[in-house]
Amino acid sequence: METINPTGPAVSVNNNSQSSFGNIAGHDINITEIYMADSDEGFSKINPAVYNDTFYAAPIFTQLVFDKLKDKRLQVLGGGSGFDKNAFARHLSSNFKNEFPTLQLKEWRDSEDFSSLFKEICEEQKETLFILPDLNPQQIGYNLAQFASIAHEYKHYIIITSEITAQSWQQAEAVLDLYWFEIPNSGIYSSETLLQYAIKKANFHRTIFKLDAELALSSETKLSPQQSMAQIAERFETPSQIDFFFMLLEANQSDDHFDKKINDAIFIIKDKRETLVTKWYQSLKASERLIALGAALLDGLFDDQFFAVMQRIAQDFWHYRDARLQSLDYCDLDFLLNFFNLERFDDGRQLITCKFPNQRAEIIRAAWPNYRRHILSAFTVLTDLAGASSAQAANRIVDTEINGNTERGKRLRVVAAETISDIGLVSLQHAEPKLLSLAASGDITTRRITAKAISRWRAFEQEEQMFSTLMRWSEKNSKNLKASIILTLKYAAEYDRPGNLDQRIMMLLIGFSNRQDLEAPLKEILEELLENHFSLIQQDVFDFFAIQSNYTELLTRFITKKYETEPLLVKSILDKWLQSCLNEASEFNRRQKPTLRDTCLILILNIYSSIPYTGDRDVISLRDVWNLLEHLQNKEQRQSIRSFILHTAASLIAVQPDYIIQYIEPIYKKFGTLDRLALIQAIGIVYLRQRSLISNGYYTIVIQNYIIPVFPNQSRESTAIEKVIMQWLTGKHAFARELATLSLIEFAVILDRDEPKLTAAAVYAADAQERERIQRTQQQTQQAQQQQVQAYIHYPQMPTLSLWSRIRIFFWLWYKTAEEKIILIELMRTLLMYQKTSASYLYVVSQRMRAQRGTIGESMAWWIDKLMRF
Repeated sequence: METINPTGPAVSVNNNSQSSFGNIAGHDINITEIYMADSDEGFSKINPAVYNDTFYAAPIFTQLVFDKLKDKRLQVLGGGSGFDKNAFARHLSSNFKNEFPTLQLKEWRDSEDFSSLFKEICEEQKETLFILPDLNPQQIGYNLAQFASIAHEYKHYIIITSEITAQSWQQAEAVLDLYWFEIPNSGIYSSETLLQYAIKKANFHRTIFKLDAELALSSETKLSPQQSMAQIAERFETPSQIDFFFMLLEANQSDDHFDKKINDAIFIIKDKRETLVTKWYQSLKASERLIALGAALLDGLFDDQFFAVMQRIAQDFWHYRDARLQSLDYCDLDFLLNFFNLERFDDGRQLITCKFPNQRAEIIRAAWPNYRRHILSAFTVLTDLAGASSAQAANRIVDTEINGNTERGKRLRVVAAETISDIGLVSLQHAEPKLLSLAASGDITTRRITAKAISRWRAFEQEEQMFSTLMRWSEKNSKNLKASIILTLKYAAEYDRPGNLDQRIMMLLIGFSNRQDLEAPLKEILEELLENHFSLIQQDVFDFFAIQSNYTELLTRFITKKYETEPLLVKSILDKWLQSCLNEASEFNRRQKPTLRDTCLILILNIYSSIPYTGDRDVISLRDVWNLLEHLQNKEQRQSIRSFILHTAASLIAVQPDYIIQYIEPIYKKFGTLDRLALIQAIGIVYLRQRSLISNGYYTIVIQNYIIPVFPNQSRESTAIEKVIMQWLTGKHAFARELATLSLIEFAVILDRDEPKLTAAAVYAADAQERERIQRTQQQTQQAQQQQVQAYIHYPQMPTLSLWSRIRIFFWLWYKTAEEKIILIELMRTLLMYQKTSASYLYVVSQRMRAQRGTIGESMAWWIDKLMRF
């Protein structure tokens, strides 16, 4: 028989089984649900036959979307409450395959990592239609135009489905007009499509209507004394309603008149007070509701992963309601097929997923009044398992089905985050104590799951709930909790389009800016905010982060990189920051400790020393920088600032020696002896830094915390500063020759004199380590060989062959050539008659035979291995 699923493909079931999930368990059943061939990449290949017109009830706008996708190469499918957009995307891909037979069809299946999405699409050589299901705008950087450009450039087609509103995508109207298709909430199917779907469905439920098995069904077929097939079908709007209609009739065992049963079922379906998913859940038997709830809570897990986690949940609490929950099998899930999908990969793995938008949240909401404790119990089990799924988790226990590989661990963490997020949306009052406990956990994986769950509320326009929760938590004195808040803000910021950051994120973040114990998570979020919102947050960065020396390196690296793409913006911001610093000058103090203002100035000087220069035509010119250095040298009294001024000067010397010499001479002549020596020392530091950047050195030494590659018995490339110094050493400027001479002496003091001795020591140490490594490897190899030999020694002496053994040998030799048979039989006879034929000796002989090239040698080794196991 065949069962038709709503808006989806058919499920074919042989007569010798009742379980439509049975194929997963190895039964004689053919499921043609979502079938995706596995791939080594983040994509899976789609089987187009499953979603052709034979199995799929197509909406009225199918041709319209098909033509738009064919023309624009990109379409985003949004809207459509209660409509399975992913199934529709696969149907479109099937239609494209019919028109373009050589086209590849791929669907993105990595639920956690989107970093390689653009790369994989661009690297695909063959023309391909890509489906990107359930995408959020932040996962692709809000850049639909880039996707469209890629699609046209590489001649691909891209379909995106999204549960986020068009407004939340924050695209220009012109972009939405081209690439966005809003699925309507009603009027999706033609009356003829619904009629044909109802006829197919009724064909498999003939017993309900007591229809003759040989009767051909049509629109005129009477399903009750007063209503024909056409009259019933015209009262529905979607295939899902038709599925639910037959399900209600199947379950209604009352003695009511059949027309009343039909009308009652249709009344329930058409009632607008509740969604179809909620009605379906409430119509289930008590024994089925917990199974459906579990399937919703674990939406997105592999099938065997689902059963394993369900068993853990049942053992924790649920089995008190129904002991059978501890031993669920595939046959127990048949009733789910109308509202859950099976996404099947060609290696036998299958995902159990919700079919409709927000289905998990709707089921949780429907179950909440009666199964609140069950949901909260599952909450705890799921988060415990997800927290222990990471390779870094301290409490990790590997379970093959639950977290046996990286992909399973990812799926578990994504499902946990989305599920606890939905629970928090249904009832924050009851979920918050558990969320707070998870956020304060000492395990980083658990904290990340919790942060993603809370930040996800923004996708459902629940910003107020998220920010009010984080503000309450920020008042508590817990380092781990505050680290979780920072992580949540990081994920929450991803929902904002670049340059449009919600100011409440920065406000909360500033409250933690002076916490050195939170430096790692603060740097993580700050780097991302700088990348996406630099111009918007630059004043907050200056006021609260630039004043702290532990952020100097991060800010220097970012702003230097930003200068390459937006030099005018960087110049404008640095000028503004610099003016704030120049409004006051540092005074001499005994401790020489930099003030907050000094730290900002040091950051600016670091940036100036890192920017790539070409001349006075740069947006930030060398002339301006040298004028600034001269001004600061005259004005600043604190020695720590003066040292950074000299360090900046030293860093710039190697940029353009012929050009820069005209600027360094005036400032150098104004230096006193101490300043000149300080400049020489700064040049020495530049030398060490540049030496540390030379690549391809097999040996290394450490000087002043710099790891310096060295090259014994061979020459190395000269650094930029060395080339400058040697050029100045023979130049026409007396001050430059003096500076070069002193610099060479400094190079000798800090490195060059001791380099040969240190290099020899490094070579000796490395050779000793290599000898130790070789010796250790040899010992491990010998131990492994001994263990292998010992494993064979435990085999007993070969006995006389029994009748059963002779029969086995006969069949072993059945497919061997005549030459091989003779050789192998003689070998066996020889081995049996020799008294030293023990397993340990046979192992050595077998290994030698296997090493011999040729079929006969390998066959003899195979034969010996067989004999050893008698």
